[in-house]
Amino acid sequence: MDVARARRILSHWGLDATGTHEIREGVVNQSWLVEAGNDKYVLRRVADFRSVKEIRFEQRYLHYLNEQGFSYEVPHPIATKRGTTLLDLGRDRFWLYSYIHGKTLKQFRRADVVQVADMMAELHNLVVNSNLDNGKGATDPFNRKPVLREIQKFRSGLLRSRRLSGEDQTFLGESQLLVPILKTLKSREYSTLKAYPLHRDVNPENLIWNRTRLIGLIDFDNVGSYNEPLVKDLAVFLQHSCRTVERDVIDLPLAKAFLRAYEKRQPLSEAEIATLPSFMASGFIEDFAYAYWMLRNDRARAKEYRLGLYAKLAKWCCDNRERVTGLV
Repeated sequence: MDVARARRILSHWGLDATGTHEIREGVVNQSWLVEAGNDKYVLRRVADFRSVKEIRFEQRYLHYLNEQGFSYEVPHPIATKRGTTLLDLGRDRFWLYSYIHGKTLKQFRRADVVQVADMMAELHNLVVNSNLDNGKGATDPFNRKPVLREIQKFRSGLLRSRRLSGEDQTFLGESQLLVPILKTLKSREYSTLKAYPLHRDVNPENLIWNRTRLIGLIDFDNVGSYNEPLVKDLAVFLQHSCRTVERDVIDLPLAKAFLRAYEKRQPLSEAEIATLPSFMASGFIEDFAYAYWMLRNDRARAKEYRLGLYAKLAKWCCDNRERVTGLV
């Protein structure tokens, strides 16, 4: 986005953009860091598939956290001159919040994951004791049906094609192994767990740090779309933040430190512990499907290596189920 367009958009907020920089992290929304005088803002273009109702709920969710005194900074939607926090320009929809000053970490240490565990326990406590309702009902166990449907749609198209790229062949080969795994994940314990609108994406790109102190959490897009047990948030963090330096295996000592710290604040039930490996495996399979979707629909931000990586990690979670549940 050039400065001229940013100026036109920010004029709805009564601000004059003097500089813009696209934020490359993230794979759903497009965001820009916008400078206006001495202040910085994040301008977010909402993904086309998100409904106005989902966006409005996300903004209410953020307002609730601020209102309840959540100890960490989260985005605070800024109203336009007309008093709305969502700007609809027809083909594009935007919202704006003040930039949270800090940095992200690429690799976590024990002290870091303990801080994230404390933050997540506080967040979950606020959500459990709220009346937040996105109107979606409980998400299908392990989000199984939507992911299987998407994988099957891609497979059907590829199997009819006479020309397959290397990434197409990787997708076909790996999905043939992953589909049976997802279909056979047991949901008996899952059915006993209460579902909530969760962040569902607590990963290094969404955690903001001031030197060694965790100060903020961003990107709450999923709260308006899903309702899942609290353990889903833990599984996502383990998937993307507790991996070895090579990134292809879960770092079990680091995962143990995170889970033990969380449980001190928010005890885990036997059912939550039992379903943790399944949530991780299904999460990697969902990531695998989305990685291929990105290759087909947003190639500039897609990364082909993720297909093989997520497939490998999904299989690792199934093969090491007892090692994962033994961490708590």
